[in-house]
Amino acid sequence: MGRFDEKRVVVLGASRGIGLATACRFAAEGAQVVVTGRSLERLEQGLASLGTPAGMVALKCDMADVSALEQLFAEIGRRLGAFDVLVVSAGVAQRTAFEEVTEEEFDRIMDINVKGTFFAVQKALPYLRPGAAVVLVGSNLSYSGWELATVYGASKAAVLNLTRSLAATLAGSGIRVNGVTPGSIRTAMLKEVVLDHYDEAEFVQGELPVGFIGDPDDVAKTIAFLASDDARYIVGEDILCDGGSTRL
Repeated sequence: MGRFDEKRVVVLGASRGIGLATACRFAAEGAQVVVTGRSLERLEQGLASLGTPAGMVALKCDMADVSALEQLFAEIGRRLGAFDVLVVSAGVAQRTAFEEVTEEEFDRIMDINVKGTFFAVQKALPYLRPGAAVVLVGSNLSYSGWELATVYGASKAAVLNLTRSLAATLAGSGIRVNGVTPGSIRTAMLKEVVLDHYDEAEFVQGELPVGFIGDPDDVAKTIAFLASDDARYIVGEDILCDGGSTRL
């Protein structure tokens, strides 16, 4: 028996990295899972790379498009009916000095990371069962600044506040909202933004008290815990999954 047998789970942003690992984690624990990504081809390639679990449904959706989100959840409702867990893992980052950030870059990051997260939960709400769990995926840059990710850090600080605000808003409806804040996790995003520009051994020694970079499944396990009945009394919480880099 898995923790999520007979549960229905939606993971937004599952083409790679944390979202992909999270979808596979829920499927491994018995859930029926719907995954989304901006590119259906890339989403299916990501799932195939890990061995697509039986019964997983892949749907295309642009998080920055509110009408697309509305259509997405209407389609999920037609296919599944109400569901039990929503994970918002979709997000983008770009390594840019503050002075070089363009309006286009600013809008793209905010549209996906902030607007997309907000309206994803809003449009999902009619399809969430009483007792459902929502988990928003943030970043440890919501707690600390970095000169090469000013917009991304600000966007994830907004997601951190959304976690608390939506938790307060929806708790009375029996829906739990929590957040997971990853730090340095071995993903394509970390490679593009950080590891391609620094010596990895020096980076780990200087930034990570545990002495290693986390895997996407480290975050996926934390998300699954918050979405499970084991966390039924946890609401409005944000769990740092960052190898101690923020607190130590």
